[in-house]
Amino acid sequence: MARVDLRACGYVAAYSTITRADARARRLQLTGLYAETRAFVAHCLLHADNRSPLKTPNAPTRTTIDDLIAEALALGDRSKPVPWATGVLGFRAWFDGDSAAAIRFMDDALS
Repeated sequence: MARVDLRACGYVAAYSTITRADARARRLQLTGLYAETRAFVAHCLLHADNRSPLKTPNAPTRTTIDDLIAEALALGDRSKPVPWATGVLGFRAWFDGDSAAAIRFMDDALS
């Protein structure tokens, strides 16, 4: 039996809920909350691991995740900062085997 990463399954399972919250935060112009939901969408896509979560048309790309994090940080700068969003990039670096970048991003996220 194949080992299942429950954490990854949880993020992928949460994708539909997170994207609904993301759309509502945008529609209601809740900038601080929208900054957070952008980061959570990026986190969900990161854990989708080259499979398309739910029925989105394309598998997530590095650029998609980078753009979501950049948007989260920019929105946070206008409202409620979300520096922890760079932690998503830290997880990606760690998954890619780049410990130095992972530590740098995680340190930025936690400071």
